[in-house]
Amino acid sequence: SASSHTVLALAQGTGVPLVIGSATSAKFTADEEIQTELKNSAFLLGREGEILGKYDKLKLLPFAEYVPLEGRFPWPAWLVRKGDSLVSGKDIALFELYGQPFGVVICWEGLFPDPFREFVRRGARFMLNLSNEARFDGTQASRQFLAMTVFRAVEHRVSLVRAANTGISAAIDPLGVIRSRVTDKSGHDLGVSGVLTVTMPVATASTFYTRHGDVFAAACVIIALALLAFALVPGWRRGRSWFQLLHRQTGRVGNSSSRTLRGDRSAFDRR
Repeated sequence: SASSHTVLALAQGTGVPLVIGSATSAKFTADEEIQTELKNSAFLLGREGEILGKYDKLKLLPFAEYVPLEGRFPWPAWLVRKGDSLVSGKDIALFELYGQPFGVVICWEGLFPDPFREFVRRGARFMLNLSNEARFDGTQASRQFLAMTVFRAVEHRVSLVRAANTGISAAIDPLGVIRSRVTDKSGHDLGVSGVLTVTMPVATASTFYTRHGDVFAAACVIIALALLAFALVPGWRRGRSWFQLLHRQTGRVGNSSSRTLRGDRSAFDRR
C-alpha cells in the first residue's frame, strides 16, 4: 500500500531503524490456508526497510478491539464496536537494536504488570510503549496512562519511551523520572506533534520484582487470610481463654487487695 511504501522509504532515506505499529493479517498460514484474522502488531524495521521483528498485541481492549463473549451474550448496540474484531497474539517477542534486546507493549498493555514483567524477565534492557489514545479525545485518561507506565519502569528499573498518538509521548528513566516529553510552543503535551530525541540508560541488572513477581503481595494476602481465620474459627481462638482467665484472676487479685486495704483502714479507725 501507499502508506507502507512511505514508511519503508522513510527508513531507507534516514538510515535509522524504526518501530511502527500496524494492523496486520497474514494471507496464508503455514498450511497455505487463507488467514483473515486481524492483529494489532508492532514491527521493527531495519535501515533498509526490512522487517527485523514483529510482535502481536497480547491484551486486547474489550469492546474496542474485540467483543467479550461475542455471540453468547446480547451486549447493547451502543457498547459494541462495529467492524472486524482483532485476535490476540500467542507470545511476547523481543526486538534487538545495536545488540540490546528490548520489548514493545502496545497501548494499555503498559498498565498490566505481568506482560511487561515477562518482557524484562526474558532479557529486555529497555522498553517502548506505542499507544493510540485518539479515542480519549484529550481527556485525563492519557495522563493516567502515563502515570501507570511510570510504575512499570520503576518495578524493573528499565528505561521506558512512550510514543502516543494524541496522548503524551515521553521518556521515563529507570527511577520513574519523566525526563522529557513532546510539547508544543505553549507547553501543551496532549494532542500535539513533535520530535523527541533522548539518550536513555539500559538496564544492567534485574530487580527482585523482575525475578520473583508478586511474591511479597501474595505473602501479605496469605498472612491477612491467616489472621482472619484465626479471628473467626473457634478452634483457633482457644488461646483467648488463657488471656481471659489471666485477666479475671488479675481482677480478683486487685479486688481482694482493695478489700484488704479497706479492712485495714476500718481496723485503724476503730483503734
